[in-house]
Amino acid sequence: QQHFKTGNAPKAKLVSIKKYVTAASAAAAIFILYLSLPGGIDNYAVPDMPQAVIRGSEDLSNKGALLFNKGEYEEALPLLKEQALSKPEDATANFFYAVGLVKTKKYEEALKVLKPLAEGESAYKEDAAFFAALSAYKLDRKTEALSFAEDVSDKSAYYQPSQKIIKKYR
Repeated sequence: QQHFKTGNAPKAKLVSIKKYVTAASAAAAIFILYLSLPGGIDNYAVPDMPQAVIRGSEDLSNKGALLFNKGEYEEALPLLKEQALSKPEDATANFFYAVGLVKTKKYEEALKVLKPLAEGESAYKEDAAFFAALSAYKLDRKTEALSFAEDVSDKSAYYQPSQKIIKKYR
């Protein structure tokens, strides 16, 4: 009391920072979640290529499938091409050959293989439509990319990436 005046001194206001800390923590969590979400057109899953079970020998399709499934697309490509050319009616061989072409950035060649699959009635129709849309997008062919991307239904694993292509061009 001797050194400080106590008569007019403003009273200290006690403020809780708990709500600010909570808000900052929530914002940080949302930001981290946003950064961890996959984004971009190039962020899509590549299906595993099925392998034929052949006892006693490792044939062309198995070698190609093994390399493809390991992500060694450049090495798998000649084997996949040979398999696709030897069985032109085999939708599986053609589809995985085309995906290998896309993964090695050979978009023009990939489109030639993917168009019949996307326009046909194979089990790979919608998957081929996405990879055809992606190839056309990479070649900056807006109309073609949109046409193929719109053929991918919401039940497809490639629906979200297809929607990203559509949003880019609209």
